[in-house]
Amino acid sequence: MVEQRFCKPLVAGSNPVGGFSIKRSMIINLWHNKEMNQWRWSLTDPSTMDQHSGGQKDLRVTMNDIANTVEYILKSK
Repeated sequence: MVEQRFCKPLVAGSNPVGGFSIKRSMIINLWHNKEMNQWRWSLTDPSTMDQHSGGQKDLRVTMNDIANTVEYILKSK
């Protein structure tokens, strides 16, 4: 049996534009897959339904992948 633990934080940010605030939110799922010995993650942008995912053995590397993906999404919009 695969034991997985899920964490679903909502990452919210705002961007002031001409006195208005544009809010963005992304849903990040993070879990450890014991059988694969990997930290797995998925990221969804609810406004566009774009999805990204990945996995690494090291938690710090995984968190860096997530941060890089969020930065990429924000720069490409």
